[in-house]
Amino acid sequence: MKRLYGVAALLLALLVTQVRAQVTVIEEMRFNSNNSEDGVQKITFGFGEEYTDGADLDMGEQIYPPFFPPDGFFVFLTIPDDHGSEDFAVADIRGVPDSVKAGTTQDFALVYNMRLKRGIGQQVTISFPFKLRWGIDSINIVSPQAGANLNHTFTREGGQVTIHDLITSLRMTVYFNYDRAATVSDDRRGVASELTAIPNPVRAGEPMLLAGPVPSGGHVSVSDVYGATVWEQTFTEAMAFPRLSVPVLPAGVYMMRLTGAAGDVLGQGRFVVAR
Repeated sequence: MKRLYGVAALLLALLVTQVRAQVTVIEEMRFNSNNSEDGVQKITFGFGEEYTDGADLDMGEQIYPPFFPPDGFFVFLTIPDDHGSEDFAVADIRGVPDSVKAGTTQDFALVYNMRLKRGIGQQVTISFPFKLRWGIDSINIVSPQAGANLNHTFTREGGQVTIHDLITSLRMTVYFNYDRAATVSDDRRGVASELTAIPNPVRAGEPMLLAGPVPSGGHVSVSDVYGATVWEQTFTEAMAFPRLSVPVLPAGVYMMRLTGAAGDVLGQGRFVVAR
């Protein structure tokens, strides 16, 4: 059976573990269409020592891929299953390759295949609005379709590329360097990144995770639209996907900020508490 795994269910199913000496590199790629009402689609990918290839994908919520006639768009990863067919996913976080574990290499590449569903004439823009996570050297995007003229490489500075409406299949090759990922904290070298809360929107009192690592001494604060701090928490140990013990809040939009132990801003974002 083909399945689509939600990011929220995937991450909630993972143990919120302490990072300590483990290395984790998780990145998000964004997709926007030329129809502003479609919203933003995201693909989450990467590797980590606390993950194993394939095993973590079996924990996701089972959802059928949506069908859009004739507008709207959706993007999903395709992952071969044990029966020669494909599963659909919006997150694919893999284990560390054996060659890296053995110390024979520090550079390795992972390949991800994607499909797009969209209305006729819709243009889609792929983007990395921030610098790539430290430990990712570059990302190459091509289309395996015959006659498709797409071959774009994202450097560490990020950027964007627009693909025409005939392209429905993508192949992404991500070039990692384990040493660079291991020698610095995963905070994009002090560049403020976007924080993502899962789920978002969230119902009042519902458990919420931060989709990304928090370093030891990291401080997360939440403020309302008037700038008043309504909740804050300091993490005494590094966490991979920290659970935010946010109290019941009135419906509305809230801002999040993550700062390091030295007070430097590591990330900012917002979430919505639904009525």
